Amino acid sequence: MAQLAAEHSESVAAENPIPLGLFSLALTTFIVGLSFTGATLMGGSAKAIAGVLLFAGLLGLLAGLWDLRGGNTHGGTVIATFGALAMAAGFTGSWQLGGYGFLAVTVVTLLFLLSSWRGSIAWRVTLILLFLAFLGLTLGGFGASALATIGGYLGIAAGLAALYTAWAGLSHADHASFHLPV
Repeated sequence: MAQLAAEHSESVAAENPIPLGLFSLALTTFIVGLSFTGATLMGGSAKAIAGVLLFAGLLGLLAGLWDLRGGNTHGGTVIATFGALAMAAGFTGSWQLGGYGFLAVTVVTLLFLLSSWRGSIAWRVTLILLFLAFLGLTLGGFGASALATIGGYLGIAAGLAALYTAWAGLSHADHASFHLPV
């Protein structure tokens, strides 16, 4: 029995779900960012967009929980939190949290950022852009609509940074033919 448990813990530790979680974060952040810039998501009904957010949020939540199981408290907490947030947006069909809702997410994102300072540059850039995006959305939620638009553009940038960070994580896998700098 002990041997089976040891083999299981070794296989869990060898797996890295963070790229999956970052891909889901990239997708949801990009879509939500676009919506705050005033862009119309051509061909995308509100139900379809909510479905994408729900699906990507579920992937993020699962990847975060998987990462927590593997012992990565920071990465798992970040990915699971944003996955759950995307799921909530998908369930409700709205990502309009209002000023206080965005303020709560901004504070949590700041804590994630401060606790990641010794991590990779790509991870930090992603969290910095997420923090700035949520800060813009917070200020927009309290009436500064131009800052919500800027927050939307920063959300798009954060989505692209998360996409790069996820790709870099995949490129560092054993089977990758090249490595992207992180």
